[in-house]
Amino acid sequence: MTTPHETIALIGARSLAGDFILDLLRQKGCSVIAYSRSPPGHPANQDHITWRPVLACPDPSNKDLSAHWISLAPIWVLPDYFDWMLSCGIRKIVALGSTSIETKSASLDKGDSSIATRLKSAEQQLIAWASQYNIDWVILRPTLIYGKGRDANISRIAGFLCRSPVFPVIGAAAGLRQPIHAEDVARFVFAALRSNKGDRAIHTITGAETLSYREMVVRIFQVLGKKPRFISIPQGLFDKTTALLRRTPFLGSLPLGMLERMNTDMAFDGEKSARLFGVSPRPFRPGASDLMKVDQKTGVDGHVKRAFDLSVTALALLLLAIPLAILSLLIKRSSAGPVLYWSKRIGKNNHVFRMPKFRTMRTGSPEVATHLIDNPEQYVTSVGRWLRRTSLDELPQLWSVLRGDMSLVGPRPALYNQDDLIQLRTAAGVDRLTPGLTGWAQVNGRDELPIPEKVRLDVEYLQRRSFWFDIKILFLTAIRVLKKQGIRH
Repeated sequence: MTTPHETIALIGARSLAGDFILDLLRQKGCSVIAYSRSPPGHPANQDHITWRPVLACPDPSNKDLSAHWISLAPIWVLPDYFDWMLSCGIRKIVALGSTSIETKSASLDKGDSSIATRLKSAEQQLIAWASQYNIDWVILRPTLIYGKGRDANISRIAGFLCRSPVFPVIGAAAGLRQPIHAEDVARFVFAALRSNKGDRAIHTITGAETLSYREMVVRIFQVLGKKPRFISIPQGLFDKTTALLRRTPFLGSLPLGMLERMNTDMAFDGEKSARLFGVSPRPFRPGASDLMKVDQKTGVDGHVKRAFDLSVTALALLLLAIPLAILSLLIKRSSAGPVLYWSKRIGKNNHVFRMPKFRTMRTGSPEVATHLIDNPEQYVTSVGRWLRRTSLDELPQLWSVLRGDMSLVGPRPALYNQDDLIQLRTAAGVDRLTPGLTGWAQVNGRDELPIPEKVRLDVEYLQRRSFWFDIKILFLTAIRVLKKQGIRH
């Protein structure tokens, strides 16, 4: 049991629930050693909080010693710090797990099932280690956490609704949800730390209200002052399409689990934990500040843009699954070599990533921009020529959008060896932007533009970027593609 003025060690202090638990600990008079991968820039000691980089191993002879620990970081990072925590004199730890250990364990999505496996393994390691050294432990498994516009679920839905008048759902979207506010998570954590009633056990913590996925989205619509409007994709069509996607080589690992679970109940009995720890969580009545953070310059932040990218891309891949499979077959039969061509591209902050396109050239072709090749037509396949004219060769880049390497709208990613373009963009600050599937330069000339003019248009996009500007670019892109304008090869 904790006492006032005791020192608490907190891993993941800048996580979603971190601010709330820090406030609680301050109110109770506790000193805190706050560990984070990115400590704030203010002085190390402030309001009884001492910030430390999470990877720094404290010297047992200094004052960074604590018997009571809280971990808000992903639970699978803890085994790396077991020896460190022992050297600090740990006697109890309260760690956040996740109900994903149950909801994602049977998922057909490999990424989801992998997360469930990692969670289970980390919980088992923590329990075995704590038992070996007679350390008290509590694992709290929260449901859907939201708050401060920093979560990866509720806020992303809100971000999408800021940019779209309708929300796509699968079937009735009747799967049950129990959103829990990050502040309530912090209250559960503090209650578990100061009491021994829940020691050496795993507890599920939920919000006070159980509602359908659709109703949850309706309430987000209402907070934003919008009339709820949905586009419903029939469950049968979705099931057949996802089955086909998983059999398509480069689409088999798409993150479809979130869509599949719209009609799956993800509800738990949280009343027992609420009674045990004396915490009364709130119903799902979010305010605007819970849903998103707004960029003062553009009106939305990258978080909102990302939500729009994910939603539109996932829907596009569902609708294009059959055409993509047919195109893959045509390419495979037209010439020897793989269906996809992966090129090294320059991403945000000049980070190099691998971008896929449908292969349009024969294997062994020069790996430079097409306009730098003498007589490029000699390398282009018959199917490839048609793919380029219709811009269908770009479709696999939707995968890069899902991964976060690209956005739907932004400067087109340069090849890794286009030094002139990279240098000009870096000097102009364009390198700070996530590259796009299409961009302002693409709808103003595309292949016909000299590099300085492309960079000038990229800078213009940097200065004008907003939701409606992105929509305008997407609309103009559709027109240019249909008219086959600006394509040199």
